[in-house]
Amino acid sequence: MAMKLRFNKLSLSFKPEKFNLLFYYTLTSFLVISAVSVGVGFLFAKFEKDALVRRSLNYFKYTTTNLNYAMYQEFFFPAMKSGQPIDLKNNREQFGALDAIIRNHTFGQHVQRVYIFEVK
Repeated sequence: MAMKLRFNKLSLSFKPEKFNLLFYYTLTSFLVISAVSVGVGFLFAKFEKDALVRRSLNYFKYTTTNLNYAMYQEFFFPAMKSGQPIDLKNNREQFGALDAIIRNHTFGQHVQRVYIFEVK
């Protein structure tokens, strides 16, 4: 008696499909290039943002140093040399002179407020 082998219909009818290698390489290279481009874009944006913040801070330091020097040279030094006390709350003339100096040196820089601290 001959032995009959029975195979599942799936295993007999399964024929591997044609694998399109060109399509595979095209799709994977597109995905890899897209992922790398997005990553590099985010990285460059972060570096550029950090550089802008650093330049803004340097400009801020330069501006405040310049304003401090101008206030000293044009207001505080002449007032101390003449011997008159500096009282910005009660003396409107002194306040106006200091305000004019600050306005001239911050013109066009969108400065909203300037705080002057009294060191005791």
